[in-house]
Amino acid sequence: MNYSSYIFRHEAHSDRLALAKNSGTSPDVLRQLSDDWSYWVRMAVAQNPSTPSDVMIKLSCDREREIRQHAHKLGFWWS
Repeated sequence: MNYSSYIFRHEAHSDRLALAKNSGTSPDVLRQLSDDWSYWVRMAVAQNPSTPSDVMIKLSCDREREIRQHAHKLGFWWS
């Protein structure tokens, strides 16, 4: 089973948020979490120092202004 797709269907919001905040979370899982419906999960991905630059570029275009601003502030979007 692909765990990264499993978390979207079966894990509680609090579990997804904990994964998004964890600096040990794999880049692939962070990529999946960057598409989460929850503002808080996506913001946690944007704040995670382990988030890959391609994900930060994507988050710099997020529908929520605060997430976009955070991605831009960290400077990953132009790396």
